[in-house]
Amino acid sequence: MGHKLELFDKHGNRQISGVWAAEEGFTEGTPEPAPADKVFKLFTSNQAKLQEYRNFGFNQLEAFEGADIKEVQGTDLEVITYKVLQLPENTLAEDTSLAVEGADIGVNVRYMLDNLKDYVGRKAVFKVMIGKWEQNHVNVYTAELSGTIVEPQEVVSFMSEETKFSAPAVGGYAAHLDENEDLIYPQPVFGFDNCFAPDGGGGATLYTLALRGRKDEFSPRKKAIERVLNYAATYTFEKDTIPAWEGAYQNE
Repeated sequence: MGHKLELFDKHGNRQISGVWAAEEGFTEGTPEPAPADKVFKLFTSNQAKLQEYRNFGFNQLEAFEGADIKEVQGTDLEVITYKVLQLPENTLAEDTSLAVEGADIGVNVRYMLDNLKDYVGRKAVFKVMIGKWEQNHVNVYTAELSGTIVEPQEVVSFMSEETKFSAPAVGGYAAHLDENEDLIYPQPVFGFDNCFAPDGGGGATLYTLALRGRKDEFSPRKKAIERVLNYAATYTFEKDTIPAWEGAYQNE
């Protein structure tokens, strides 16, 4: 791999030792020249992510299904940076990681979902990073959600005649009320939603909150895309300071 260089955030604070942006490549507070009515295009090969982005209802965001992008085996910031470089200018890429107390999971969470039951009771941070490049600037937008790993929750599938409720169908499933008179939208589990209980959620998992139509209130994915739409980059650095990746790739 290339020589070690330092990466700085927009406040000039050293964040991480990486393999790309040199200090002289950092541009503090670089404004994005895009007009307020600009439409951002996001491509993902993950159907569940695609649906979430579309459900947010942002007029400035268009989400499309795209081919899977190779992901480097590195830090979360390296992963999103090198994903961005594989896409056209002004095209959004996203990556998710899960930091679990005392465990080495991070960007490999999608390959370790079955292992999360081994960390019940541990604190965790769900992080979403969205990136793009524009006019030689690479911009990364991040959002995090703190919570706790809990026992995997049983999946709600189809409603019974006793629980049928005359509400609009969501995702092909009709809604109903549970025993607590909460409105439930049956749906499959997305990622680790059924074993991650966010802080402030009253002990409910993201899966339960999704069933109740409240997941967006907590979603770091929604918060990260809001940062994109408001041009509030967490990291900004020069594209031409980033060397070709010479390390390993995930799942290889």
